[in-house]
Amino acid sequence: MTEPLRNEIVITYLKHVHLNRMARDCESLAREAEQRGLGYLGYLQALLEGELAKLHEQQLRQRLKAAALPYQKRLEDFDFSQVPCIPKVRLFPRDAQRDETASKKCEISRRQKRESL
Repeated sequence: MTEPLRNEIVITYLKHVHLNRMARDCESLAREAEQRGLGYLGYLQALLEGELAKLHEQQLRQRLKAAALPYQKRLEDFDFSQVPCIPKVRLFPRDAQRDETASKKCEISRRQKRESL
């Protein structure tokens, strides 16, 4: 069996079992895996990672749609400058660096609240 024929059969099988992302990416990932010397398992892993990423994206979209929220908001879009007492570092420890001015503002606002009581 020739290689192009084998590719077409594999793509047809993948589409038949609804693995469309794998069908789309299988040829390019096969070449990449061969160039990088990943072997069969490395190639399979790359295919499955793409398919799983697509699945997770679809699930997220379905859940957001089912929630029927009035509009979409993400924690990454939150304006932390409006609420200085919420340290971004606690929510995004990898992305954010400790902001000492925010903690100072928070401390000042706590003192002001205590003094007003």
